[in-house]
Parts: sequence; structure tokens; C-alpha cells
Amino acid sequence: MLKKPFFLNKQFMLTAVCFLALSCQQVWAQAGSTGSSLTGIVTDEVQAVINGATVKIRNLTTNTERQVVADDFGNYVVQQITPGVYEVTISADGFKTQTTKLEVELGTVVKVDFSLGIGRVDDVVEVVASSTINKNKTESSENIDSGRIASLPINRRSFLDFTLTIPRAVADRLPAQGVSGTSGLSFNGQAGRYNNVSIDGVDNTDHYGGLIRTTFSQDAVQEFQVITDSFSAEFGRAIGGIVNIVTKSGGNDLHGSVFLLNRNDKISARDPFVAFRPPYSQYQFGSVLSGPIKKDKAFFFLSFERLTVQQNNVVTISDATVNAARRAGFSQVRNGAIPFSLGNSAFLARGDVKLSANDQFWVRYNGGFNYNGAYEPFGGSTDQTSSGTQRVEDNSLTLNNTYINPSANLVNETRFLYSRRRQDVTSSSGNTPEILLSSGDADSAFFGNQQFLPFNLGQNITQVVNNVSLSRGATQIKFGVDYQRISSPGNGAQLSQFSQGRYIFNPISLAAITGIPTAPSLTGLEAFDPNARNAAQRGFLMFLSGVLPNVLPGFPRNVPLADLGLPTIFLQGFGNPTVKVKANFFGAYIQNEFKIKPNFVVKAGLRYDINRIETSPDNNGNFSPRLGFSYNPNKLPKLNIRGSYGLFYGVPFIGFVTAGQRSNLQDPTKNNLNFLVTTLPFAVLPYATPTRNFPSGPTPPPGVTLLTQLGLQFS
Repeated sequence: MLKKPFFLNKQFMLTAVCFLALSCQQVWAQAGSTGSSLTGIVTDEVQAVINGATVKIRNLTTNTERQVVADDFGNYVVQQITPGVYEVTISADGFKTQTTKLEVELGTVVKVDFSLGIGRVDDVVEVVASSTINKNKTESSENIDSGRIASLPINRRSFLDFTLTIPRAVADRLPAQGVSGTSGLSFNGQAGRYNNVSIDGVDNTDHYGGLIRTTFSQDAVQEFQVITDSFSAEFGRAIGGIVNIVTKSGGNDLHGSVFLLNRNDKISARDPFVAFRPPYSQYQFGSVLSGPIKKDKAFFFLSFERLTVQQNNVVTISDATVNAARRAGFSQVRNGAIPFSLGNSAFLARGDVKLSANDQFWVRYNGGFNYNGAYEPFGGSTDQTSSGTQRVEDNSLTLNNTYINPSANLVNETRFLYSRRRQDVTSSSGNTPEILLSSGDADSAFFGNQQFLPFNLGQNITQVVNNVSLSRGATQIKFGVDYQRISSPGNGAQLSQFSQGRYIFNPISLAAITGIPTAPSLTGLEAFDPNARNAAQRGFLMFLSGVLPNVLPGFPRNVPLADLGLPTIFLQGFGNPTVKVKANFFGAYIQNEFKIKPNFVVKAGLRYDINRIETSPDNNGNFSPRLGFSYNPNKLPKLNIRGSYGLFYGVPFIGFVTAGQRSNLQDPTKNNLNFLVTTLPFAVLPYATPTRNFPSGPTPPPGVTLLTQLGLQFS
């Protein structure tokens, strides 16, 4: 909960007053997260300004019209325009009317100047617009439009991969580990968890660990903008980059399409690590349908896409290690080509309605249903039993209302999001412990239950956004608020941490352990598999079975070391696996843009964010000033000099913070997270049990002591 409203903070009040005072200067349009701006000057043939000229724009897809009047200096500004193709008409008494067509891209400022000739208003002259798009931008950004999305080749039609074509954007190669994946994108060297991805101006980032929530077919994307740095105060909760996606809407014409893509092993190259061509098949199909519900009034857009993949990963564990694992009870371990499958379904439905000439409303539903049979990566020396199966259900409902008050030159956007996300990751090995067999050769292997599995997480996400844009001639100011609440349904999330135990088998030098120079050594495989030991090794281990109880108090007698695996280290976690996800994010901003000279623009903004996550310490919030400039020398029209300064804050990862709920040492009634850690020879004892571990639960079983010197207790 907010301890103090942001607007009562003295620093924020002083800054807001300064912005309102400065807004009396000449200001140019500021692009937003869901739209763009059109601006320019209307003059006559001798470059004298024409005041009172009428500027009308019409969306050629939906026939939606907007109209503004140029001020006394001939300046006009049309703000918050949705991306698309428009017809622009300029008329004034005593002058010929001009019309032109232009395309408006997301988040850009399109500058179009008009020079009207003397004549009658009904004399219409068609011209080709001479526009400068984002000539005065201070951020580093680039747009990926629907044409590039449709025409460029991309694997599995993952349109966000086009982000990698933009400078300073690279793939984040960190693999998914313990259900804590990332966005897969790194900007300016920042970690892939610190980005913010939005769809139609509402959040689409999973703040549990910084990954991207489920998206939809690329055919449903109008375009998206990627901002790699210096983004305006409207954007927050990121220190990496911003990916801003806008979906398509229907129009007056009926459109539809169907596609099918197939790949299989008959047309694919053979994997060089196997002697045969493993089975492989990929089917991807979908359809799009859009059109009018009522011409010029209401429209619909529908899309569906399905991806099914059946493929193989190659496990290179040696036959000797596979046989040893099976003798030890790990019957699922195998090598060679291991099959698994992927399946993703994505739906999107959007409806747009013109409530009035100045009031527009749309609603969108999108759902993603994903199955990944190899969510935890396997292959090479990692067996398939160390993998996991992921199932995700992600449903989102978004509403948007845009109200325009022409007389006040005001645009108000209100957005609402409700999303239910469910993620369930199960282990491929059941309840077996995790085994790390280290030999430094082909006998090395990794198999058994992955340390963070099983895992399940549910999130209910609610977000409310309101943005206001005010314009007085060439003066514009924009401000808004954003509130997001994330909570767990039911009993919360189930987070496992070494609940089934982990064993590490390393090469053992019995001479170094006992101080007897003639004592033999064991490789990692010989330490793991009693059948791999020779007579000398077995004889010495039988000797140790009788000696150890006398040397090590507490070590039981008659433990057949020669017939047991000898793990170097054993680790098992105990504690309540339930965590409750509960977070509140609040943000407010104000921004403006000052045109000091026609070729020199300064942009300024201030953002305030406060994050409240249960079990995370409170703070007073974060103030983020943003300042940038853009200079375009008159003598060098193709040169643009930009500079910027700002503070940018990310969001604490809910998953890592809420894990602290498992270690609340201030409340002794709660089961704290503890790790039992023991070494050879005591690590042999749990491995000798039928389940090869202690029963998992909130506390260790009776008689098992957590030694502070060897254990871990989280706080």
C-alpha cells in the first residue's frame, strides 16, 4: 500500500509547477505508446503564415476523421493518431484546398508543412507530402511495420525476433533455469530481465522473472516500436529497452487469409552428432479474418495460429554410465536421439466501436496456450530426466477508451487490463533425486529431478492506465498515471528447491582421505556404480566399513561401503514450498517538448514509480528525470545531433523477492527454508535408503540434524 500519495510529495509538486509554467512556451507534439502525432505549418505561396486553416485527417481503412484548426502562427497539431494510412485535407478561405496521403508509424512525430495557393476552396490540389519523421527525436528507436513482418523470413513466425535487426539489440543466451526464463533480448548489454514489453499500451511483461508473457500471431500485429535507450517519461519499469506493440483492427473492407507451413526430416539436414536422421516435423497454420460489423461504425478482427513441433535432442552420455544409472534405479536414463514435442496455440479477437465522432472504444481478448516438452534444456551430457514439461495458459482482456474534446484540444486515454496467467512445470523424472556425475570424460552425466521442479505459479494481473494530452496551438503537455496489481489465486505458488535432493559424485582419492599411501582411487563412475569397482577397491572399502565407526562418532556400523554409491556431497531442501505473489506498482509522469529554434528541440520529463512487493522492504519511491535534445544544423540538413540524460529504474523480480517468504525467521511458527548439506562418508546414508533421499517436507525427519557448519538457513 502507498504510505503517502505521490502528489503530496514536495519535490513532485515543485517539478509539476515548473512544467506547467514552461508549457507556455512553443512546444511540439510528443508521440505516445499507442499512437503518433502529425504537426506542421500552413503558409501561402510567399511563405506568409495562414491562421485559422482547417486540417482534416481521415483514416482510409475506417473513415475515422479528426479535425483541428491552425493557430495564429500557422501551426497545427493532431495528437494521438493510431498508426495507418491517412488522407490529409487543408482548407482556408481564399485558398485552394490541398489533399495528400501519408502513412503514420507508431510513436513517431510526422511533420508536414503545406503551402496553399490563392483560389477557391473547392479547387482541390493533390500533393505529395514532404514529411520528416521523428527528425527531432531524442531517443534511439526503430519501427518494425507490418510490411517487414509479413515479408521478412523468420523461424516459427516469432515476430519479436525482428528486434534483433535493430542496433544495440542482441539475443540473450541465458537458458531457462528453474522456470526463471528471460525476455530473450538484451539491449546495450543489459540483462534480458530488465526490459518492458507492452501491447496496445498495457503491460505484457511477466514481472515474476522478467520474461515476456504470451503473445499472438504476427498477422495480428500492426507494427511495433523498439526503443533501445533514452525513452520518454511515459515509459518506465525498464533499464534495458522498450518493445511497444500495437495490434491490428478491422476496417470497412472484408479481409481474410489462411496459411500453412510444414517442415520435416525429409527436407532437413542430418544432425552431425547422430548416424541417422532423427524424425522431425513442424506444422504451423492459422487464419485471419477482419471486416465491418457496421460500416464506418464498428469493426472486428480475428486471428488464430497453431504451432506443433516434434523433434529430438541428442544425449551423448556413455553406455557405461547409462547402464550404471539403470542399475541404481534411474530406469529412464538413456542416450541417443530423445524425442520431445512443442505445441502453441494463440487466439486474438478485437472489436472497435465509434461511440461518437469524438469517442472511440475497443476491446481485445488474446489467449496463449503453450506446451513445451523440453522446457529445461537437455542434450549432450544432460539426460532428458533433468528436463521438465511446461504448460502455460495465458488469458488477457483489454479495454481502451479514447475521448477527444476538440474545443479544449484534449485527448484522454483510459486503458484497463485483466490477465490470468497459469504456469505449471513438472519434472520428467518423477521423484528421483538429482545426480551430478563428474568424471571429466564421456562418463560425466547429469540426470534426475531438476533442482527447482516441480513448480506451479498462478498470477492475476490488473492494470489501469490513464493518459491526458493537452494542446493549445503549438503548445502540448502530456501526463498520466499507471497502476498495476499482481496477486496469486488460491493457495499461491508452489516453489521447490532441492526438495528431492542432489548428489554429487566426484573422483575420490582414498589415499588423500585416509592418509594411507597405498589406498586406491576411484573415478566418478566407480564412485557411483559399485559394479564398476575392482577387487582392490572393494577390499579397501570393506576395510573402511569397519574402521569408520571408531574414527567418526555417529557413523553407523555395518554400512556396506563396497556395495553402495559413494557421493561426495548430498544436499536436500526442507521447508514450506508455498509462496504468495502479491505486488502493487504505481507510476505517474509528466512530459513536455520545447522547440527553442526550428532546428533545436529540448524534451523534458519526470516520472515517479513506487513498487510494493510483499516481504520486500518499502522505500519512498523513485523519481526519474528525463532530459534530451535534438539539433539539426541548417547547413547540414541530413545531420542530426542528439543527446540525453535520465534515470531509469527496473522492477524488483517478484519471484526472487517472494522466495523470502520461505525463510521468515521472525515467525517461528512458519517453516523456514533449510538446506541439509552433508559430505562423504555421511552422504552415503541417505543414498542407501530405498528412495535415495529423505522424505520431503517442511522439516527434516526425526533424527536428522541440520549442522550449521554444513547446512544453509535462508534469512
